[in-house]
Amino acid sequence: MADVEHEIAVIVAGVARVEPTRVGRDVHLRELGLGSLDIVEIIFHIEDRLQIKIPYNANETGRVADAAFRTIGDVVDAISALVAERDAAAQPTS
Repeated sequence: MADVEHEIAVIVAGVARVEPTRVGRDVHLRELGLGSLDIVEIIFHIEDRLQIKIPYNANETGRVADAAFRTIGDVVDAISALVAERDAAAQPTS
């Protein structure tokens, strides 16, 4: 999970134009000045970097920005679960 957390911190910091050290688990995305378009950009970067698909519908107003992804920790936890699912699916079955 540390790798996922680091990748997310780097991505969020880049979009927010802040130092990655400011991107701690308890930091709210709004505190970094991120709006809904920034959240969409972050989602695209995470999907590309971690080779996952994040279920997100931009037409569902505020669903991700205001509910599931309030803090960096929320993002890390959700993305870590998706990465674990991806990795489990890639394991050969016996």
